[in-house]
Amino acid sequence: MNHLGRCMSRIGRPFVVGHRGASAAYPENTMLSIEQAIADGAEAIEFDIRLTLDNEVVIMHDALLDRTTTGHGLISDKNYFGDIEYLTTKKEPHCPISRFQDVLDLLSKAENSHIWAVIDVKIQNSPKILITLSEIFKSRNKDFSEFSKQFSLGIWHPKFIPYAKTYLPGISIVYIGVSLDIAREYFNNVDGYNIKYIALFGDHEQKFIKEAHAKGKPVFAWTVNEEVHARNCHNWGVDAIMTDRTKLYVDFFRDQRHEERSLSIERRKYMFGQQSPIPLPFVGNLLQYRGNPAIWASNLREKYGDFCEIYMGNERHIWLSRADLVEKVFSPSLNSNYLIKITPREGLDEIDVTTKGFTFNRSLESWRFNRRFFNQAISSLKFMKQNVMITQNLFKEMDDYWRDLRIQTENTSGKEFTLNLSEWMTRFVMDVMFVITTNKRVYSFANYFNQLSGTRMRQHSEIDLAESENFVNNIHSWLCALQFYMDTPTLWRKFIPRVKERADFLKGEVDRLNHTYLELIRQRKKEIEMTPNDEQLTPDMLTMLLTVNTPRDITVNLADDQHTRPLTDEEVRGNIMEAISAGVDTTANTFCFIVYHLGRYPDVKEQMLKEFNSIFGDDLNRPVEHEDLNKLVYCDAIIKEVSRMMSIVPVIFRMSIKDDMIQRHRFSAETQINVNVPAIHMHPAHWKDPEKFDPSRFLNQGVPGGNKISKNSLLIFGGGPRMCPGKNLAMTELKTLMVLLYRKYDVELVDMNEPVKYHYSVIKHCDNLMIKIKEKILK
Repeated sequence: MNHLGRCMSRIGRPFVVGHRGASAAYPENTMLSIEQAIADGAEAIEFDIRLTLDNEVVIMHDALLDRTTTGHGLISDKNYFGDIEYLTTKKEPHCPISRFQDVLDLLSKAENSHIWAVIDVKIQNSPKILITLSEIFKSRNKDFSEFSKQFSLGIWHPKFIPYAKTYLPGISIVYIGVSLDIAREYFNNVDGYNIKYIALFGDHEQKFIKEAHAKGKPVFAWTVNEEVHARNCHNWGVDAIMTDRTKLYVDFFRDQRHEERSLSIERRKYMFGQQSPIPLPFVGNLLQYRGNPAIWASNLREKYGDFCEIYMGNERHIWLSRADLVEKVFSPSLNSNYLIKITPREGLDEIDVTTKGFTFNRSLESWRFNRRFFNQAISSLKFMKQNVMITQNLFKEMDDYWRDLRIQTENTSGKEFTLNLSEWMTRFVMDVMFVITTNKRVYSFANYFNQLSGTRMRQHSEIDLAESENFVNNIHSWLCALQFYMDTPTLWRKFIPRVKERADFLKGEVDRLNHTYLELIRQRKKEIEMTPNDEQLTPDMLTMLLTVNTPRDITVNLADDQHTRPLTDEEVRGNIMEAISAGVDTTANTFCFIVYHLGRYPDVKEQMLKEFNSIFGDDLNRPVEHEDLNKLVYCDAIIKEVSRMMSIVPVIFRMSIKDDMIQRHRFSAETQINVNVPAIHMHPAHWKDPEKFDPSRFLNQGVPGGNKISKNSLLIFGGGPRMCPGKNLAMTELKTLMVLLYRKYDVELVDMNEPVKYHYSVIKHCDNLMIKIKEKILK
């Protein structure tokens, strides 16, 4: 019986396989890590292989040396001898880079004859790497049947199968992947399956395990590093788990077996979505929530699956983490059961967002009118062209500030000039949004220049620049207040001292912001009154809102039989507040995450620059026209891929208006539905290699043989009638900024290896993104 057969015969629990060795303890894919996994008692090891320029097979996961070693560049471009052999791992203890021969020597020892190995052949390899592998095996003067007792080939793509069967006969083949549909296509060509853990979660998914076992083929799960996942794998009938923590799980299964606890019970059918955290009386699961919706959502899904229910106090919340589960929630019908976003919340009533604007507005009549206005006002071609022009004009001003700061830095300190892009972009987008909505400047980034330069050379007399900084802070506080007042119980806000102090501060910030907007509205109304009737009013959003259904109405076909009265100042304030407050942070932070990813992936940046050159040519001074933006197909794909990976808005809220059911789960009216956006954006059921940054996945959609994006699997702007009305405006702004920055400058991250920094309020905020810019030479 070979090792796969032994795996199927079971030993009372899943086999433990060291994923890249004991990689939680020692550097991954090193001899030290592999030896430790064996010493820990693992039955098997798994490791990755790559081929060097001089045809040596090295043990390495990444195609690049940069992440794990002291080297740089592609492994395939480097010789092992004279180059890679002198490198070490970054992680301590610093280990040399191992070759396949080293592992073969280790497993050939008599004391290791019981250990078997899965060789993960990464998809970027040429199938010819298996020829090299065959030659290494042959050099040991043994029949392939000897090696078949200890080795399996783990493959991600069918291109390897003919080579495996030709050059490595008798060596078993294990499919590695995240899609069960693709795995089923391999049923007749492979001997086992190594499936990502989360892809096995659910009744339907676990039928796959039974199907594989019926054909005599084992199923492994990767990567299992949590106890609850190990328990689930045992209960599902998984034959082996791939884990970084070999010692922990060898001991874990031994202890469970000796103590005759849950793992010794008869395997049961795992019910999809049946498990949920146990609620406490009165508070439900509220004490388990720590104020970060993204982490909360991730933890719930990890433990309880794609459908999970909790109780916040006595209110039932349902979390959905897979695209097919949200189809009903994002129905495009205007009679949908999910047109209201949020259940009644005293806190949101207190900060006055549930009857105004569009995000948390629970009045469907008010929301429908606001939706109609925004769809007309900010989606018009004239408005979009104006946005492109305003963005370019303000970018030129910001560019002057950057030039002054660079000269000042070089003259005073001699240091290289760097920018904190996250600070600049929040202020820049603030100015853009303020101009296009009110036709006024807030001078936010001008004030930031003053702070950095220590001078008042750029002071603007039109506004108190100190107030502009307060305005920026107020916007951020407003977003924090939304999250706080939405989640925090009324009694806590009133009677727990520290919570009450926070509540009072945020309420003060909201009131201050409301006052700012109302003062702006009063000034604009006075300006309209002073403007002669025969003189055209400026067609900005604020003027449109103030004149609709009045003798000076500048909107087109906006009024109807249901909406015949002018808007109150408070209604106008609610709309303008959301247009600016919601639009600034989402756009600014998305752009920062785009810059970060372009800095980390120079090949993607190069492809983007080629697209720019094909449209704009070599003239770096050529203005950007709105029509140019529609041609930026790859640029569009970058925005979508960055947004998929970063999920700026981590949770989308909906409420059931009437009793309903989603996949056999019934719930009553006014149940809160929370859509876990990061989980859907990274779900292996919807995305191939979901953790890989690959904008090309969004190219060639809708053409024969092109990429197909699953319905509701990309939720950048939400879905259904209550999706973000500013979608087109945001995409226009992002593309314009990408063109302006990258045609003008060579942009690099200050630290290529530093992870992106961020924090959450209602959205994900990019923190301290430090970049270097070098001006390109004009032609």
